[in-house]
Amino acid sequence: LKQPLAQNSVSAYKRALQSDSVPPLPVITAQQCRVSAAVKVATALLLSHNKLSKLKVNAAMAEALESGAGVDVKTTSTSTGQTAASSGGSSEDLPTVGDIIESIGFGFSQFRATMLGGGMFLADGAELLLISSVAKAVSHDWNLQAMERGMLVTIVFLGILGGNIASGLLSEAVGRKSVITWSYLGLFTFSIASSFAAGLRTLMVSRLLVGTFIGLGQPAWNSIGAEIMPSAWRIFALAGAFCMFSVGELYSASLLLADDPSLLYLHWRKLLRRGAIPGGCLALGALLFLNESPVYLAVRGRRKEAQEVLTEMHQQNGITQVRTDYREPGNGSPAKGTNGTWFELLSRQGEIIFGQRLRGTTFVIMYSCFVLNFCYYGCMYAFPQVLAEVLAYRSAASQLLIGALWEFPGNAVGFLIGFFVPRKLGMKVYLVSQAIFMSAFVTGARAVAHGSSNWFFELCLYVGYYGVKTVGTAGFSVVYTYSSEIYPTEARSTGSAVNIAGGRAGSMLAPLVFEAMTDATGSFHMFFVSMILASLLNMCLIDTLRFETANMRLADSVDDHIDQQAEVASIVASDKKQSPIVASGKKYGATTSSSGSESLA
Repeated sequence: LKQPLAQNSVSAYKRALQSDSVPPLPVITAQQCRVSAAVKVATALLLSHNKLSKLKVNAAMAEALESGAGVDVKTTSTSTGQTAASSGGSSEDLPTVGDIIESIGFGFSQFRATMLGGGMFLADGAELLLISSVAKAVSHDWNLQAMERGMLVTIVFLGILGGNIASGLLSEAVGRKSVITWSYLGLFTFSIASSFAAGLRTLMVSRLLVGTFIGLGQPAWNSIGAEIMPSAWRIFALAGAFCMFSVGELYSASLLLADDPSLLYLHWRKLLRRGAIPGGCLALGALLFLNESPVYLAVRGRRKEAQEVLTEMHQQNGITQVRTDYREPGNGSPAKGTNGTWFELLSRQGEIIFGQRLRGTTFVIMYSCFVLNFCYYGCMYAFPQVLAEVLAYRSAASQLLIGALWEFPGNAVGFLIGFFVPRKLGMKVYLVSQAIFMSAFVTGARAVAHGSSNWFFELCLYVGYYGVKTVGTAGFSVVYTYSSEIYPTEARSTGSAVNIAGGRAGSMLAPLVFEAMTDATGSFHMFFVSMILASLLNMCLIDTLRFETANMRLADSVDDHIDQQAEVASIVASDKKQSPIVASGKKYGATTSSSGSESLA
């Protein structure tokens, strides 16, 4: 029996299974045999020291053998004599929803969802640029004070913060798709309403609600995007969404240029109405074509709906062999959060997010999101003023436009980092790069502002500026992907919302800190120094994160994270010993793909 298995002869293995002389063999799951179906089965059998009850090759293993070796595998239960097809077996032998999504792979289904759900970031980019640009026109029409003009922008961030906080509970209670659809509708409605505002109070209330609905939709998309992507492609959910943020900026910029290239005499009411158009279109698209997360449906015990979504994902990705029968998450019953009051649901989620095992991770990721937003929006606020001061009569406006275009390769960089680099290492790369580019910008800007025409300092100025725009954008993909992966399904939206809310606090504080430091020191340098120090501190804190999530399946519980880390550790240890890779005897429910485990090792 061992000889043909060691030679990776699947046909001989099949004959051996069908013979009467096969001794009792161990229970083998697909999750324990990922790297190469036949070789992994052989390795597990060779290293079995005890006489175990029977052999069950589950549905996922049968699929792996069929696709990898071109054979039709049927298994015989030595205890009952019954033959089960590859789709049969006990509930324990079924794949998880995560396993099915891994087998579906990345395709049109995920791309379409990114366009529809990630459009919340398009609306965010469009609204922030529009309201910032028309604030002066509104101030001119209504004779506003400087503080009132500034509050037109700050009030949107306050609304986004409130929406982020509420999004987690709503997403877990009513579903991710519903929250995203409501967000688009609210954004469209109150953007139109703000264009008819008769006074400052009405306008600010409308803009507050616009920000609230933007904030509701973003964590919901972070969750659904992470849950429908194969592990290796999960970074695309946020990289694609942040590309749409840049598209939203370009959309608003085109509206502004068409209205008044000088930006001095803008028709702000007309601009706000036109800026609402993407939200209305995306609301209709999400209502008709965006699917609910199958992971969320499975955890809520809505099995039929989850299977319908999985079937549609198979069809959209061109997969003819549809498999939708999955093992129930956790203990096989619907999540606790299915029943109970919202307060009880929030309490359970809080115990997970701020419990003993994830408390430190949550605080570090909240700080990471704070630094990310503080630096990104701080630079967005500071660059127009700094470049106008440093470049004097040269065109600062053209540099702002060029800097916005650099965000597109920044999104590509974030995608590549997330795709090929482990999450924690990727966050370190972004933070170190950001500190280096900011140091170069401050060095060049300070010298040029004092009249230096040395080419080296001008090179530092421009390289630092473009580098900050590129790396800052890449940071969103890296940090927010990790923040949505680290939490189990029941608390994923709430955990993501908590982290995004921490980031929004940074975006709101950045303009105030810039003005305070500039007023106290008479220079912009200390503000950039503070961002450099915050980035370096953040880099040091990354080492305290307990879990790596790159190429890992999404966890249904914190125990799943621990199991997967233990498996990776065993892979690394066995790789060092140059011995066969054998998973732990415990059934995980699902585990990493072979490519994910081996690349991580």
